[in-house]
Amino acid sequence: MKLQFKIFFFIILSFFLKSNAEMASLRGLDGYQESVIDATKNARNHSNFGNLYFKEGNYIAAIKEYELAYALNENSQASAIYLYNISRCLLNLKDYPRAFATVKQAIHRDYLNITFYELEADCILKLNLQDKVLDEIFKDEKNPYNKLTAGFIYLKTGQKQRAITLFDNMINDNPDLLISTDLKNLIKRIK
Repeated sequence: MKLQFKIFFFIILSFFLKSNAEMASLRGLDGYQESVIDATKNARNHSNFGNLYFKEGNYIAAIKEYELAYALNENSQASAIYLYNISRCLLNLKDYPRAFATVKQAIHRDYLNITFYELEADCILKLNLQDKVLDEIFKDEKNPYNKLTAGFIYLKTGQKQRAITLFDNMINDNPDLLISTDLKNLIKRIK
């Protein structure tokens, strides 16, 4: 028994000595550097995996990857894209209330991306809230960006001319909007 204990002790001691020697060499002349996790790069990787899963139609796996990307890079501009992608997945899974809530979060983080408003309109139509939302939009004259949602609702319900008129009016009434160029391009595509 004593011999087994001595062998066990010797193995443990050699392990610790080897580990300490390796750590010392890392900290020594080799220029020891602390390993740093790059959250932005990891978030991008998770988002790319999410995109692959989305293309395969595996929306649950895609959501998990986008959620990881969002958690790693929550305070960046890219976080709005992750939320938008989660919302797209939820819409495909027919979870319309959560899709709507998530795209609203994306718009809150980046109100200049007009594709977010298009997805919001899709959610509104799936929830059959278009009349209520349109009433609210036209009562609130303070936020011109709300009219993007209205324009997309009109466009998706076959009221193309009404959508074009609304987008044109947005450009004319608010020439300093940062999205005016995007709106002009959208109008060209619609026509």
